[in-house]
Amino acid sequence: MASPECLKLICDGDIEIVRITEDLYDATIELYQNYFMKYENVSIACELLESPQTINEMEQLIRAILKDQISFAARDVRTKQLVAMCINKIVNPSANITLDEVFDSFQTENMKTVGDYLHYVEYTYDIAKEWQIECWIELTFLSTRSDYGRRGIALALAEYLLEYAKKLKDNDEEEIQKLPLAIKNQRPQAITSAFTSKFSQKIGEKLNFETLFDVENSHFEFRGKTFAEKIDPIHKYSRFAAKRL
Repeated sequence: MASPECLKLICDGDIEIVRITEDLYDATIELYQNYFMKYENVSIACELLESPQTINEMEQLIRAILKDQISFAARDVRTKQLVAMCINKIVNPSANITLDEVFDSFQTENMKTVGDYLHYVEYTYDIAKEWQIECWIELTFLSTRSDYGRRGIALALAEYLLEYAKKLKDNDEEEIQKLPLAIKNQRPQAITSAFTSKFSQKIGEKLNFETLFDVENSHFEFRGKTFAEKIDPIHKYSRFAAKRL
């Protein structure tokens, strides 16, 4: 049976979409560390599982993003286990609503490289200037447990994010009241994402995201080796894409 927190049922009622509230932070971090950090391309290239310090810095980043209260998880209705996550951040550079301060605090070479990578991929194309927008939602991390793969769960979470973002854009009072005070007045005009794998890029294509910038993974390096040397060659590009709301 679906829980009272259920926002939407998917996968023939086997999976429920829920908001990631503070009581789910630890379970989200566990899912992130056991699946995203282990299998995601940039995590692999930058060796984010290398030490407790890199893991701790990535956890700091996740918890900072989750404070926006606009991230969602997929949960098994029967076991109540989180099986996928869609972690999102409100961005408004003109209002100083970014993750720059968090990235600036990192000490490890690994996380500094991640920050440089993301800045290049996401800011080479100036979406604020080119699209004439101030505020958007960044789909930051999208991941599914490997034993729940190939069921369309990540796609369903991304679709739900689009539905939710449109409500914020249209001043849905019920949703706006749930936002933290710091971002309560923010109205996103687009969804953006740095799609780092062939699979997430396909999700973006299915949802009609517009490709704004592609860069080969051979462009980036960590400790003398390019990202392309460390990850599966089927993932040739990193892509910055967006969809207007």
